[in-house]
Amino acid sequence: MRIPQYQAWHKANKKMYHVALLYADVNTVMLRSSDSLFSATFDEIELREFTFIAGKRRKHIFEGDIVKGTNGIGYVKYEYGSYRVQFLRYWTLLSDDIFEVIGNIYENPDLLEERVQS
Repeated sequence: MRIPQYQAWHKANKKMYHVALLYADVNTVMLRSSDSLFSATFDEIELREFTFIAGKRRKHIFEGDIVKGTNGIGYVKYEYGSYRVQFLRYWTLLSDDIFEVIGNIYENPDLLEERVQS
């Protein structure tokens, strides 16, 4: 059985955290950094789910990651029942070992701007 894993982008702190616990019934998550554990509401974060797919170098790929493949740079999103990589003019299904994680849409939005300019 797969156990879901999550990360959370804290909007005010502008920092990514690992999600230690989810309390959906009370609209709260427990976030963990290397030195602390604290709570936040769902309104304070953007939740990112692990896709259960590993990219190059076996790095876990999460929803919202920016990836690089042979066809360029795109970002990972969940749509129509599957994880996809959205490129500038098309999309493709996300799969193992094809893509390299180079950032995410929260910490590195400039990477997506670069694909428009090139």
